[in-house]
Amino acid sequence: MTGPDHTAFKRLNQISIWMAYGGGVVLAVMMFLTFFDVLGRSIINAPIIGSVEMLTLLMGLLIYLGVARTTFTNGHIRVDVVTQLLPPKIRSALDLAVHVLSFATVVLICWRLWVQALEQTAELNVTQNLGLPVWLIGLMMAACSLMLVVGMLVRLILSWQSFRRGGT
Repeated sequence: MTGPDHTAFKRLNQISIWMAYGGGVVLAVMMFLTFFDVLGRSIINAPIIGSVEMLTLLMGLLIYLGVARTTFTNGHIRVDVVTQLLPPKIRSALDLAVHVLSFATVVLICWRLWVQALEQTAELNVTQNLGLPVWLIGLMMAACSLMLVVGMLVRLILSWQSFRRGGT
């Protein structure tokens, strides 16, 4: 993989874009649900039953739908006030170390998310009030987390390539 011009990178990038679109749809649903829930509470004293359950499940899904795109575009927050004063080779080494640690952390999170999702699926867990399938959302989140791992691997490879070039 040589970077953003590589065919595999382009395909993965396109998948992350579609996942982000899905996240946008989920966010819109959350927005309308919250709006009508508040409206119902305020005007007719009738909130949407189970809105908290729905919002909780949708929030988890929203995070994993959007984080892959953020990773592919290198959009994660970083504070580089001090590191900008360092020579390029040292900055590149620090960047590589951060990407190695980030990749290991993301792999751990993905693994635990899969374990949790499979446990939820085996038990066919549902929410308390509406009986919404927690297991299904868990599996969707776990599947989306794979793109986070792939995105972090791409960032790690690009960081490694930059380090090998001397930090340029």
